[in-house]
Amino acid sequence: MQNPAGTSATPVTPASEVPAVAPDALPGPCAQGPAGDGSSGPTGGAAAAALPQALGVRAKGRPRVSIVRDGAGDVPPGPTAPQVQVLGPLRIKGIDEAPIQPRLVLLAALLIFKSDRDYGSIAGHMDPVNPWTPSTMDTHMSRLRRPLGVDSAGIPYLRPKPKGVEQYALSDEITCDYANFEHLAERGLRQGAAGVLDLQATLRLVRGKPFGGAGAHTWAAPLVQTMNTKIVTVAHTIAFQRIQDEVLDIDAARHATSTGLDVEPAAEVLYRDWMRVEHRAGNPVALRQVIAQVRQMAAKMGFDDVQDKTERLIQQLTTSRGAAKLH
Repeated sequence: MQNPAGTSATPVTPASEVPAVAPDALPGPCAQGPAGDGSSGPTGGAAAAALPQALGVRAKGRPRVSIVRDGAGDVPPGPTAPQVQVLGPLRIKGIDEAPIQPRLVLLAALLIFKSDRDYGSIAGHMDPVNPWTPSTMDTHMSRLRRPLGVDSAGIPYLRPKPKGVEQYALSDEITCDYANFEHLAERGLRQGAAGVLDLQATLRLVRGKPFGGAGAHTWAAPLVQTMNTKIVTVAHTIAFQRIQDEVLDIDAARHATSTGLDVEPAAEVLYRDWMRVEHRAGNPVALRQVIAQVRQMAAKMGFDDVQDKTERLIQQLTTSRGAAKLH
């Protein structure tokens, strides 16, 4: 999605008129497991907290913004091991051979995210209409095992399944971009305005719609929706933070709303953020373009109209008295 044309004009909204509380506050992005069932995510630990109350407090002076370092502790370990990437078109990073077909990446993702990894469960998840036969399963597992290679102990990353063992398994050294996403998002949200760089690093992991490019995958549908919600939460928080005086960056705020809307085109909360961004930038032409886009989106999606919150904000930003304040 392209942002409307316009330069980052000098901010025109006085600091005293910037909202003290984040509008449209959403749940934090790490409230539950990836399947939405309260289970732990791919990091193996229970995902954490709701949107911190720190977001509702204006920082005094310029806060110290956290830096995303390359050292241990910033992301889960194992940078040289293959990484299954699901935050966009499915792919596996860190293998020497030609790219693996998306269906095999989907199989690897299933082995990371699902707890039921026996033959029958995998066969049904991968093809509910015509479940894989044992020979088809063996073929696909071999095609995935070969390019993954071996771990630090010399054992294949996709573990061979001895006779009598029911569950298939990947090495714990295999990483997932979604685990990194949750780690950085949790840390960034916990720090309020000082965590905005962590949140921007979180959003840079998003390459497109989660689980893209592998066709139908009904087992992952709840997980995809959870990821979409978390991406919107992070984008919304960045957009709110980046129009505050302490960490003002209009371009970063615009980029956050654009990334979020590429993933969830009907997220009106991000359109409202975008309107506030253009208001903060003093760009009435772009503001009118955003208003037109959100109305077009509502019509395309078959909605009767935009949400009441959106309509109220439009009225506030397009009237002479309302435009002086941002609610």
